[in-house]
Amino acid sequence: MRDASVVHTKRNGEKFYSSLLFAGRLRRATLPGAGQTDNEFEGRGSILYRGVRSMADDDTGLIARHFAQEVPEIRAGSIEIKVIARKPGYRSKLALQSKDASIDCIAACVGFRGARIKKIVDALGGERIDLIRWHDSPERLIAHALQPAVIEKIILHPAQHRAVVVVKAVQASLVLGRRGENRELASQLSGWQIEVEVT
Repeated sequence: MRDASVVHTKRNGEKFYSSLLFAGRLRRATLPGAGQTDNEFEGRGSILYRGVRSMADDDTGLIARHFAQEVPEIRAGSIEIKVIARKPGYRSKLALQSKDASIDCIAACVGFRGARIKKIVDALGGERIDLIRWHDSPERLIAHALQPAVIEKIILHPAQHRAVVVVKAVQASLVLGRRGENRELASQLSGWQIEVEVT
């Protein structure tokens, strides 16, 4: 993936507008001023990070920028953020993949004694962040995305891109999460519409 450059950044009321160049295509990102620090915005010609995919023009872009800032392995491209699912202010899920077998993508993002992830959570006002290992297998990705729930079985229906997740009754609340956000974010992250079946 090519780098992305910030062509210019300006403030208009409570919003920042950044024109971002991704692989030769100009795209404008609009990010709310609240919750962002001065060093989240680079000046003209600055380079964004190789480990961050083209997420800079929605809510997931803010998460990606924070991780790129705090995790050197993401800036270097050794760790890639594959997908981000987010409910701003409440919870986010990131699927990560290490490009270097010697680097644990989860441990690197958490940092020594949780220092890296704590800075990001604090910057986001206490938003919960789940870090997940990326898998090409939909079943494994879905199971990881629904943690901490214990899954009994996952039945895929590829034609409808639907996944039925079978769990015991005691695990149902963990699968759904508060206000259903765990299931909702896992669906966004995996790209499969997740339905829960209780045994």
